[in-house]
Amino acid sequence: MAVELWGSLALCVAVALSLLGVGAGLLSLSEAGRRLHGLELLAYSVAVGVVGHGALGVFVVSLPSDNRLNACIGFALLYALSCWQWYRHGVLGKLLAGRWRLTVLGFAAWIGMALSCMAIVSMPIRFPGELPDGPYVIKNHHLHVKVQVMMGAFPADNYLPFLSSEFLLRDIQFAFERPLMPGQELSNRPILMSLVNVPFRAVLDPPAKQVHALPRFKYVGQDWPDVGSLGDDEAFRQFLAVGIVLNSTLLLGAALLLMRAGLRGAYVLAGLLVVVSSPYFIAQTLFTWPKSLGGFFLILGAYALLSRRSAFAAGVLAGMAYWSHPYAIVFAGCFGLYILLRDGFKPQCVRNVIAYGVALVACVLPWWLWTRWYLQIPSDLVAQNLLSSASLGDLLWVRVANAARTFLPLYLGTYPLVPNQLFQEMLISITGAMGVLLSAQAYAGAWSYGSRRPKELFALVVLPSALLVGVFSAPAIPAVHGLQAIGIVLCVFAMKFMQDRMGKRIALACVVLQLLINLGLLWARADALLPSA
Repeated sequence: MAVELWGSLALCVAVALSLLGVGAGLLSLSEAGRRLHGLELLAYSVAVGVVGHGALGVFVVSLPSDNRLNACIGFALLYALSCWQWYRHGVLGKLLAGRWRLTVLGFAAWIGMALSCMAIVSMPIRFPGELPDGPYVIKNHHLHVKVQVMMGAFPADNYLPFLSSEFLLRDIQFAFERPLMPGQELSNRPILMSLVNVPFRAVLDPPAKQVHALPRFKYVGQDWPDVGSLGDDEAFRQFLAVGIVLNSTLLLGAALLLMRAGLRGAYVLAGLLVVVSSPYFIAQTLFTWPKSLGGFFLILGAYALLSRRSAFAAGVLAGMAYWSHPYAIVFAGCFGLYILLRDGFKPQCVRNVIAYGVALVACVLPWWLWTRWYLQIPSDLVAQNLLSSASLGDLLWVRVANAARTFLPLYLGTYPLVPNQLFQEMLISITGAMGVLLSAQAYAGAWSYGSRRPKELFALVVLPSALLVGVFSAPAIPAVHGLQAIGIVLCVFAMKFMQDRMGKRIALACVVLQLLINLGLLWARADALLPSA
């Protein structure tokens, strides 16, 4: 167990350094990239590194030669180019330029979140006596199921990015062995995280090509491809290290927004500590659906628009968010609306909207063509959630109920207090992301920000939140279905409000108490999961 843990932690660090090293090297090829420094350079370098490794994944599985050979050649070329660019343009000096302590703090938060989540996954747990249908499509005690149990019976979505990478490496045909899992078609799940995992898996332990069709298994009275047969623990543990590092990039987005808000160093540190210790964000990191990765790209896209930088770059970032998870298309539309609201109907606005739209379409069109036209796999993700035979009154009320559960701490009305149950409730509420003691400050900070910049609050926060809650026509938990970036934004609002409107001692007390609550809830969950002596 100890050897596996240390190996996984080392792989996390290696993946993070590879993303940063390659990304900074590629970014310095452009004049705009060479102008960046400090925390901005760190965040955008990692984003470019993610895209670069994803492109390498395409390269690995597209050539007829051996996957390991392809990956080794690709890594060698990328590393050689990156080393030359780091030396030629003094990338390290640029990273440490200006407020270098914030850059180090952002990097430490990113790595710290990844390592702590990897360590949490390695703890032993007690499995329930029965794994019910619904969340547990695959009923065994493998690592990917263990993560589901730790989260309190989350659905098996954490297994889907791993499956996509295995299909690619094993040359399993998506069009024939479908769906990926019951009710989960490939066209509903873009594969950026899977593509990033491909070259690492190909180098470390490439799987053999699948010669025969997958075996079948019965679930809810039907036959399905037995994708559970692909999920051995060693392979999934390697993927988990990659996926956790990718989801942890949300911390870089948090650090960037905290810096942009004009917060002093102590408040930036406090905000990052709240996020790193938050049960909500820990769950969204170690549970490897790529929603936090999508949130990272969305934050960078919004940052580019707020800084009045390239609209084309913002479109690319929104497109990469969609390649992470399809919920990002809601934010992508809102970003376009924001450009219209910000610039008005002027020639410059038209140019920005066109540049943004061209970049966005250029990014998402290959995915749509590959899945819908080439593989001919339809997408029913919106229909799954939006269509319903309920009455008009029920359709309206379910949205009110979902919104209340998402944005209000309704769990505070629960009696008696059961810490483990409170932990579960905080995983599915946006107030759990902020922390219950910081929720009032977050909403007050949002109101204050909206009074000064109403267009930004409406188009980048309120409207996408309302759309993501409103898409569900049945009782749901929208807080985990696309609001990861919104949770970060609200944490920033809370820190900004406390810095500007509250005394230092009161603010410190709120943060310290929230950190103690977070740690106490994590301990309660660990105690509930640990095997009996």
